[in-house]
Amino acid sequence: MDSSVAKASGAVRTGMKRWQLSLIVIGIVIVLADTSSARVMPIRLEAMAQQADAIVIGHVERIRTIEGLPVAEVRVLRSLKGAGVSLTVWILAQGTWTCDISEAVTGETALWFLSSSTMDLYQLPPDKERLERLRTALQDRPLFFIAASGRGRMPIRRVDETDYADAWVGDSGESDIVFPHGLQLLPGPSLAEWGGHADAFRFVQRLLGMDDQPGDTPIRSIKLADLTAAIDQSLHQSDDSITSGAVRGNLFPLAVSHSSATQTQQGGEE
Repeated sequence: MDSSVAKASGAVRTGMKRWQLSLIVIGIVIVLADTSSARVMPIRLEAMAQQADAIVIGHVERIRTIEGLPVAEVRVLRSLKGAGVSLTVWILAQGTWTCDISEAVTGETALWFLSSSTMDLYQLPPDKERLERLRTALQDRPLFFIAASGRGRMPIRRVDETDYADAWVGDSGESDIVFPHGLQLLPGPSLAEWGGHADAFRFVQRLLGMDDQPGDTPIRSIKLADLTAAIDQSLHQSDDSITSGAVRGNLFPLAVSHSSATQTQQGGEE
């Protein structure tokens, strides 16, 4: 009798563990499905550059937890915009609303579009209060947010002596970032190489039996020299020309000199 009860009890516990695991898996899939299907308004590269308070190439030295929030300490290697940017910037490495994919990976070098403010409209009051406490804790060190709901983080990697920036453009057929005509977008790295949020997406891929191949991800690679040249040209355009270009769909031609490309690639090195 005791043996039968023990076996029955063990079966119940096993069943409960499987049931709990199933709920966890279902919950993860639902959350990721909601995140991946959620959309941000597409933004042109020119507008993103104009609206950013700072644009830098920087190396993530470490990620600290301050007031319960992850903050990336980024050493600036090159500044494309923001005359007052210090040698180190502090970036919130966490999203502030559903579609925000902001993150940072220790040791990575990336091109960062940064904003000194975030979308208060989408913040819940507790989050807003934590952000204010975070700003206080940082004292005189300004806190930045990754522009375009995290799309302003573009990790840099070197392939065959050429630096590339990897941009998250989305996977719904409509690019989150609209790049200028003439700027070549190449198939991006696999999620295994992306880091951060990619771990969760890879889990779902394995769960659904999907392959993890370059080009199958919402990531595209752009030559860093071409991209920084396009950004520089965007910063010299007026807001009116950018708005006009957005209506007509006519974007500036891309022209990169050999000397500027060489300087850009040197700037992208650690």
